[in-house]
Amino acid sequence: SFSAFAAASFSAFAFAAASFLIAFSFGGGADTASAAASAGGARGLVLGMAATAAAPAAGGGAGAPAAAAAALGGGAPAAAALAEGTTTIYNAACEPYLQQLCLMLNSMGAKISGIGSNQLTIEGVTSLNGCEHRCLPDMIEIGSFIGMAAITQSEITLKNCRIDMLGIIPKMFQRLGVKLEIHGDDIFIPAMDHYEIDTFIDGSILTVSDQVWPGFTPDLISIALVTATQARGTVLIHQKMFESRLFFVDNLIDMGAQIILCDPHRCTVIGLDRRTQLKGITMSSPDIRAGVALLIAAMSAKGKSTIKNIEQIDRGYERIEERLNALGAKITRIND
Repeated sequence: SFSAFAAASFSAFAFAAASFLIAFSFGGGADTASAAASAGGARGLVLGMAATAAAPAAGGGAGAPAAAAAALGGGAPAAAALAEGTTTIYNAACEPYLQQLCLMLNSMGAKISGIGSNQLTIEGVTSLNGCEHRCLPDMIEIGSFIGMAAITQSEITLKNCRIDMLGIIPKMFQRLGVKLEIHGDDIFIPAMDHYEIDTFIDGSILTVSDQVWPGFTPDLISIALVTATQARGTVLIHQKMFESRLFFVDNLIDMGAQIILCDPHRCTVIGLDRRTQLKGITMSSPDIRAGVALLIAAMSAKGKSTIKNIEQIDRGYERIEERLNALGAKITRIND
């Protein structure tokens, strides 16, 4: 579990978003990938990601519900690149990390067209070569640090963010009142005493909802929610894609946030505008994204908070306490 103490503000710090250079080489050939393709009896397929069952043989259809399209969208092109014949994937996920997988495969000799769209066409090749590929920074971490900077009144610079691949993430946080400055490929978030939630053009309450890419990613809904707790104004948070992802708001309510849970998919956040500081409590992380949202809330809260089940956070955020402590947080990992 984590034990987190409130920090008045993080010191100004230039944070390098993960951007790694990786060299890929299959040595004597892409035997592993070939074996994986052969194990499934892979030949040219037509894959429809809205279907419900996988097809084991050529000419069939395969797919998954929309929420699982991203998972299949990564594995299917990799297998199809070495399959015999042509594979067409309909309703494919097109998030930046799947685009970069396809671009990397093309650099290795694959023939994939339609990258960035919801229809991919892959012409099978007999082998792949090694390549150099620079991975994208984690857009979920970038959004998490933007929300963290706002709620903790911290001045932070995020380096090497690949702004062109973030979609509407910066714009959505700006609608929550967060001030952002784009400097080349870096994002600067100044320390803010107050920030105000936008409204729709007719003056009605803003709604923040998740959508398939290029819409707002569902993995940042919890971060947007916790960011809104200390803003001025009101926002309706609508989590459309996943069940039970809003139930962590009970912890935020116990910390003093003003949140009305309308149903399992929607809640209304009434911002405190820093009139009242959240208070530390003991809580449990139900999933990756909610866990980080609770960690961000704990860093802004008065007193000590304890977060259990932190394995969920570790799944998506490497060495999170080390990096946040370098920014001025006071987080201790407790080995139970």
